[in-house]
Amino acid sequence: EPVGPPPPREGRKRLLAVGRLHPHKGFDMLLQAFAQLVHHFPNWDLVILGEGEERDSLETQVAALELEGRVTLPGRVGNLADWYADSDLYVLSSKVEGLSNTLIEAMASGLPVVAFDCETGPREIIRDGIDGVLVTPVEDPDALAAYLGDLMARPGWRETLARRAVDVRDRFCMPRIMALWDQLFEFR
Repeated sequence: EPVGPPPPREGRKRLLAVGRLHPHKGFDMLLQAFAQLVHHFPNWDLVILGEGEERDSLETQVAALELEGRVTLPGRVGNLADWYADSDLYVLSSKVEGLSNTLIEAMASGLPVVAFDCETGPREIIRDGIDGVLVTPVEDPDALAAYLGDLMARPGWRETLARRAVDVRDRFCMPRIMALWDQLFEFR
Protein backbone atom coordinates (compact mmCIF):
# COMPACT_ATOMS: atom_id res chain seq x y z
CA GLU A 1 0.00 0.00 0.00
CA PRO A 2 1.73 3.23 -1.14
CA VAL A 3 2.00 5.95 1.49
CA GLY A 4 0.10 9.22 1.07
CA PRO A 5 1.21 12.77 0.41
CA PRO A 6 4.32 14.27 2.02
CA PRO A 7 3.68 15.33 5.63
CA PRO A 8 3.75 19.08 6.34
CA ARG A 9 7.30 20.29 6.83
CA GLU A 10 6.69 23.09 9.34
CA GLY A 11 9.48 25.26 7.96
CA ARG A 12 11.98 22.38 7.68
CA LYS A 13 14.02 21.63 4.54
CA ARG A 14 13.77 18.25 2.81
CA LEU A 15 16.58 16.37 1.08
CA LEU A 16 14.94 13.68 -1.08
CA ALA A 17 16.27 10.39 -2.44
CA VAL A 18 14.20 7.85 -4.39
CA GLY A 19 15.00 4.28 -5.39
CA ARG A 20 14.90 0.61 -4.63
CA LEU A 21 16.51 -0.10 -1.26
CA HIS A 22 19.32 -2.05 -2.92
CA PRO A 23 23.13 -1.96 -2.41
CA HIS A 24 23.63 -0.42 -5.90
CA LYS A 25 21.74 2.70 -4.81
CA GLY A 26 24.37 3.68 -2.24
CA PHE A 27 21.88 4.71 0.45
CA ASP A 28 24.37 3.45 3.08
CA MET A 29 26.85 6.08 1.84
CA LEU A 30 24.11 8.71 1.71
CA LEU A 31 23.36 8.05 5.40
CA GLN A 32 27.07 8.34 6.28
CA ALA A 33 27.22 11.64 4.37
CA PHE A 34 24.04 13.01 5.95
CA ALA A 35 25.34 12.09 9.43
CA GLN A 36 28.22 14.52 8.83
CA LEU A 37 25.76 17.32 8.03
CA VAL A 38 22.97 17.04 10.59
CA HIS A 39 24.62 19.22 13.23
CA HIS A 40 25.57 21.93 10.72
CA PHE A 41 22.07 21.93 9.20
CA PRO A 42 19.62 21.37 12.07
CA ASN A 43 16.57 22.29 9.94
CA TRP A 44 17.21 19.69 7.18
CA ASP A 45 15.73 16.19 7.07
CA LEU A 46 16.42 13.29 4.69
CA VAL A 47 13.65 11.21 3.14
CA ILE A 48 14.47 8.03 1.22
CA LEU A 49 11.47 6.75 -0.75
CA GLY A 50 11.38 3.16 -1.95
CA GLU A 51 11.28 -0.42 -0.76
CA GLY A 52 13.69 -3.32 -0.93
CA GLU A 53 15.91 -5.89 0.72
CA GLU A 54 18.20 -3.28 2.31
CA ARG A 55 15.45 -1.83 4.52
CA ASP A 56 16.54 -3.63 7.70
CA SER A 57 20.22 -2.77 7.37
CA LEU A 58 19.42 0.86 6.49
CA GLU A 59 17.12 1.19 9.50
CA THR A 60 19.85 -0.33 11.70
CA GLN A 61 22.33 2.18 10.26
CA VAL A 62 19.93 5.10 10.91
CA ALA A 63 19.74 4.01 14.56
CA ALA A 64 23.52 3.48 14.83
CA LEU A 65 24.19 6.96 13.42
CA GLU A 66 21.53 8.41 15.79
CA LEU A 67 19.60 9.86 12.86
CA GLU A 68 16.09 8.95 14.05
CA GLY A 69 13.85 11.97 13.73
CA ARG A 70 16.01 13.32 10.91
CA VAL A 71 15.81 10.45 8.41
CA THR A 72 12.64 8.68 7.32
CA LEU A 73 12.09 5.72 5.00
CA PRO A 74 8.35 5.93 4.27
CA GLY A 75 8.38 3.11 1.68
CA ARG A 76 6.70 3.28 -1.71
CA VAL A 77 4.63 6.31 -2.59
CA GLY A 78 1.90 6.57 -5.18
CA ASN A 79 2.34 10.28 -5.83
CA LEU A 80 6.02 10.86 -6.44
CA ALA A 81 5.32 14.21 -8.14
CA ASP A 82 4.01 15.63 -4.84
CA TRP A 83 7.21 14.64 -3.05
CA TYR A 84 9.41 16.23 -5.73
CA ALA A 85 7.32 19.40 -5.54
CA ASP A 86 7.61 19.48 -1.75
CA SER A 87 11.37 18.95 -1.41
CA ASP A 88 14.36 21.32 -1.54
CA LEU A 89 17.16 19.16 -2.93
CA TYR A 90 17.39 15.78 -4.66
CA VAL A 91 20.27 13.34 -4.23
CA LEU A 92 21.19 10.28 -6.30
CA SER A 93 23.81 8.25 -4.42
CA SER A 94 23.95 5.29 -6.84
CA LYS A 95 27.19 3.37 -7.36
CA VAL A 96 25.88 2.17 -10.73
CA GLU A 97 22.99 3.67 -12.64
CA GLY A 98 21.30 3.58 -16.02
CA LEU A 99 19.38 6.49 -17.45
CA SER A 100 17.79 7.41 -14.12
CA ASN A 101 14.08 8.19 -14.44
CA THR A 102 13.96 9.58 -10.91
CA LEU A 103 16.80 11.99 -11.68
CA ILE A 104 15.06 13.23 -14.85
CA GLU A 105 11.74 13.52 -12.97
CA ALA A 106 13.33 15.43 -10.08
CA MET A 107 14.95 17.90 -12.49
CA ALA A 108 11.77 18.25 -14.55
CA SER A 109 10.01 19.12 -11.27
CA GLY A 110 12.46 21.98 -10.77
CA LEU A 111 14.61 20.41 -8.07
CA PRO A 112 18.34 21.08 -7.75
CA VAL A 113 20.13 17.73 -7.93
CA VAL A 114 23.35 16.16 -6.65
CA ALA A 115 24.54 12.79 -7.99
CA PHE A 116 27.62 10.61 -7.89
CA ASP A 117 29.35 10.75 -11.28
CA CYS A 118 29.11 6.97 -11.70
CA GLU A 119 30.10 5.20 -14.93
CA THR A 120 26.88 5.88 -16.88
CA GLY A 121 23.65 7.72 -16.26
CA PRO A 122 23.96 10.94 -14.26
CA ARG A 123 26.58 12.55 -16.53
CA GLU A 124 24.25 11.96 -19.52
CA ILE A 125 21.55 13.94 -17.72
CA ILE A 126 23.24 16.54 -15.50
CA ARG A 127 25.26 19.38 -17.01
CA ASP A 128 27.68 19.72 -14.11
CA GLY A 129 27.60 23.13 -12.44
CA ILE A 130 24.85 24.29 -14.81
CA ASP A 131 21.72 22.37 -13.87
CA GLY A 132 23.03 20.01 -11.20
CA VAL A 133 26.16 18.80 -9.46
CA LEU A 134 28.19 15.65 -10.17
CA VAL A 135 30.17 14.28 -7.23
CA THR A 136 33.61 12.71 -7.53
CA PRO A 137 35.15 10.53 -6.33
CA VAL A 138 32.25 8.09 -6.65
CA GLU A 139 31.37 6.02 -3.57
CA ASP A 140 32.99 8.58 -1.26
CA PRO A 141 30.62 9.65 1.55
CA ASP A 142 32.93 12.53 2.54
CA ALA A 143 32.82 13.96 -0.98
CA LEU A 144 29.03 13.53 -1.08
CA ALA A 145 28.71 15.32 2.28
CA ALA A 146 30.88 18.21 1.02
CA TYR A 147 28.83 18.74 -2.16
CA LEU A 148 25.50 18.36 -0.35
CA GLY A 149 26.57 20.75 2.41
CA ASP A 150 27.64 23.33 -0.18
CA LEU A 151 24.17 23.28 -1.75
CA MET A 152 22.31 23.11 1.55
CA ALA A 153 24.16 26.24 2.68
CA ARG A 154 23.41 28.22 -0.51
CA PRO A 155 19.71 28.74 -1.28
CA GLY A 156 20.56 31.11 -4.15
CA TRP A 157 22.70 28.47 -5.84
CA ARG A 158 19.95 25.86 -5.36
CA GLU A 159 17.48 28.23 -7.06
CA THR A 160 19.84 28.85 -10.00
CA LEU A 161 20.38 25.12 -10.58
CA ALA A 162 16.66 24.40 -10.18
CA ARG A 163 15.73 27.07 -12.71
CA ARG A 164 17.97 25.45 -15.32
CA ALA A 165 17.10 21.86 -14.33
CA VAL A 166 13.66 22.09 -15.94
CA ASP A 167 15.40 22.22 -19.37
CA VAL A 168 15.63 18.48 -18.92
CA ARG A 169 12.00 18.34 -20.14
CA ASP A 170 13.14 19.39 -23.62
CA ARG A 171 16.44 17.51 -23.57
CA PHE A 172 14.77 14.24 -22.60
CA CYS A 173 11.57 14.27 -24.57
CA MET A 174 10.54 10.78 -25.74
CA PRO A 175 12.37 10.67 -29.14
CA ARG A 176 15.57 11.82 -27.48
CA ILE A 177 15.29 9.19 -24.74
CA MET A 178 14.75 6.45 -27.33
CA ALA A 179 17.88 7.60 -29.19
CA LEU A 180 19.90 7.56 -25.94
CA TRP A 181 18.69 4.06 -25.13
CA ASP A 182 19.82 2.98 -28.62
CA GLN A 183 23.28 4.42 -27.92
CA LEU A 184 23.38 2.71 -24.55
CA PHE A 185 22.69 -0.71 -26.11
CA GLU A 186 25.06 -0.45 -29.09
CA PHE A 187 27.92 -2.60 -27.90
CA ARG A 188 30.50 -1.56 -30.45
